[in-house]
Amino acid sequence: MVKRTTRAGKAHLVIDFRFTDSAGKRARYRRDAEVQTLDAARREEQELLELARTTGSPEREARAFPTFDTFVKQWQALYLPRYRPSTRERYTAMLGQGLLEHFGSLTLDRI
Repeated sequence: MVKRTTRAGKAHLVIDFRFTDSAGKRARYRRDAEVQTLDAARREEQELLELARTTGSPEREARAFPTFDTFVKQWQALYLPRYRPSTRERYTAMLGQGLLEHFGSLTLDRI
């Protein structure tokens, strides 16, 4: 069930349901929806319910974040060619000022 709650004067959509975990015990899932629109919260609730039914837990796998170096390489291949030549030069120059050396091995969630 998606509920509307108010905390500190702000409205929040909360996903709240009960399920049977993998050990056979009843458990409760109650978290704020990732996206605070009613349609998105309902879709998220359905995904979590299905996940709880099939795996015994509504918790999703931890996301594997790419390193900054990997992200930049993918970005250069996919998006950099779409920019004007002067913009490409500027962005390439910025990356050449030590950003890749400093942040290259860090994952995006740590930056």
